[in-house]
Amino acid sequence: MKPIDLRNATWADVLTRVDGDRCRVHLMLSQGGPCTVRELAAKNGADVLSIAPRVTELYELGFVELVGRSGRRGVYKALSAIEAEKTFETRKAQTLVQPELNLKGA
Repeated sequence: MKPIDLRNATWADVLTRVDGDRCRVHLMLSQGGPCTVRELAAKNGADVLSIAPRVTELYELGFVELVGRSGRRGVYKALSAIEAEKTFETRKAQTLVQPELNLKGA
């Protein structure tokens, strides 16, 4: 989500965006444990090109976090709804404070 989208969003808005393929990929990552996108696709017999964009979207929505690296590839972990809501609230608070910080630094 872009900062402007995040600033204007509610948690209910975010939840409506975790559906269909995003929900399936989140479930796969929840059950498969932390892994790379390639590992996730291989474990589930899926095409990496269909998994990678969903992981990115879930990351942007706060339902997935980057927990490490395997070579040059990121290792991702699914977050619970409670953890994701905390991430959302933190990010939202940062977007509300940031304009004030920019004014002070100018």
